[in-house]
Amino acid sequence: MKNCPKCGTGIENPSKRWPLLGRANADGTLWKTMIAIYECPNCGTKFRVADEKERVRIINVQRLEELEVSLMEATEKKAELEAKVKSLEEEKSRLLEEIKTLRERIEIAELEAKARSLEDEVSKLKAESESLKEKASSLSSTA
Repeated sequence: MKNCPKCGTGIENPSKRWPLLGRANADGTLWKTMIAIYECPNCGTKFRVADEKERVRIINVQRLEELEVSLMEATEKKAELEAKVKSLEEEKSRLLEEIKTLRERIEIAELEAKARSLEDEVSKLKAESESLKEKASSLSSTA
């Protein structure tokens, strides 16, 4: 919003706008300024304002075509890389699931080995208990 220099009324939209281009320097850079004419609805005063300044660079058609080709190649490469990333993420999740399964199998195998060991120990203790009972009964019968 611009204010009228005469009466100070706020004006939303200009009655006319156009770009004004400055001179290009050696590397093709120039400034584009938007000029606007505002007309005060209160007092009728018309005034100009330089609204926006934008830096613009001029390049030749061949360079633009090279940039477009480069952009297309980069876009294709990006799509390929995204597909590869997706594939690798799927492979990662599959491998993590496989690791989890293998860990569970290892745990089961370890528990089964421990159970066998305990069963062997129980058998030995039962045999020892029987032998002790036999000794105790033979001692009590001799006494």
